[in-house]
Amino acid sequence: MKLYSSILGILVVLAGQALNDQFLVKQAYQYGYNDNPLPIATLAGVRSTLQSPVITGKVSIRTGNCMPTIGNFKSSCKISGFATTVYISKLTSIYREELLIKQVATNKNGEFYIDLPEGQYSIFTDYNGHKYSGFMNQIGANVYCSPAIIKSNQITKMNITVNQAIW
Repeated sequence: MKLYSSILGILVVLAGQALNDQFLVKQAYQYGYNDNPLPIATLAGVRSTLQSPVITGKVSIRTGNCMPTIGNFKSSCKISGFATTVYISKLTSIYREELLIKQVATNKNGEFYIDLPEGQYSIFTDYNGHKYSGFMNQIGANVYCSPAIIKSNQITKMNITVNQAIW
């Protein structure tokens, strides 16, 4: 009976560690940002879970009337995640199929996770059959679609919002 209790205790500890790793990874996704990614090495137990740099984020859509209001008027502005596909391409200023490296489906809330080698990428999403870049940013003298710079041992967060709101 004592051996059974010890084995059961070890299994509970291992299961708890796996759940703890998942919790830490989720926390890293929530608090790591593209301009300030969290080093994986600072997250206890996560290094063994993640073998390569990770990019994670959420695809959302903004709808409704997002104009500022005064008085008793209530804004109909909403932001919500939606299921779609995220496309990772070589760093580019316009989506081109030949530059596609990887694609991943989001969950129903628009959340995604993808491991990539170190490098510079552009992130796109699909909206109504069109590729959409959440923003443009300058790196050096060039402007790129949703650039993400992935470094080893880091979790990079990249959110994309499709703007269909009235302003």
